[in-house]
Amino acid sequence: MRGKSQRLNIQTDPRPLCGLLKCGSCGMGITGEIKIKRQKNGNTHRYVYYHCSKKSKTQKCLEPCIQEKELDNQLSAMLVKHAMPKEWAIKLFAMLDTEENKANQSAGEAVLELREKSEDFSRNLARLTDVYVAQDIERSDYLERRRSLMSEKKSVEEQISRLLRTPSLWIEPTREWIKDASILDEIAKTNDLPSKKLSLQKIFGSNLTLKKREAFGNAFSHYAELRSARENFSRKPLSLIAEPPLRFELRTFAFNF
Repeated sequence: MRGKSQRLNIQTDPRPLCGLLKCGSCGMGITGEIKIKRQKNGNTHRYVYYHCSKKSKTQKCLEPCIQEKELDNQLSAMLVKHAMPKEWAIKLFAMLDTEENKANQSAGEAVLELREKSEDFSRNLARLTDVYVAQDIERSDYLERRRSLMSEKKSVEEQISRLLRTPSLWIEPTREWIKDASILDEIAKTNDLPSKKLSLQKIFGSNLTLKKREAFGNAFSHYAELRSARENFSRKPLSLIAEPPLRFELRTFAFNF
């Protein structure tokens, strides 16, 4: 019984691409199953198929199944279409280095100015305390002015801390995106389905569907921009193509952070 149970688990184990696509007809998830074909001569063939889970209670789904190999070929082609050429990545990395240096320099200058303001607030607080000790100001007036100065000083110190901690917070996520995009063509050539699934989720999220044995989807904006740039490569010089995805991505991360 134990051996039979183990064989059953192997055959019903979820396939690597499960959870990646939705059915284009009924919207249910795409699941996978293994089918074993045994020939009379003793040869055994193992096939993996993906198909709609058919869990809709309101719609009968008639979508056909697709072999894993065929689906893999389609998904690999989608990865290649959204891959970033290596020469573009090199140029974008150089541009990011320049932007990072500028951001750090600007942050350093801003920190110096803010520290001068913080010191001014400290001096004003000291003078205010001296005036109060000399009994030249009422206690209520002193406390109100002190609260105001302390609040402004704290605000300046928070700005300094933020600038020192993240002068170019958006740059590292952009670098990671470039790295991910530049290895898509390499991932597409492998048999590593889990890695392909992860990359496709970064490109499409949950926007991949399967209908009539064909996978399609709407990529996130930055990957859509990259694909458009690749398609227009023959009509534009590299310097004009490589920059739009970066500019778009910088705006995206700037708004997010």
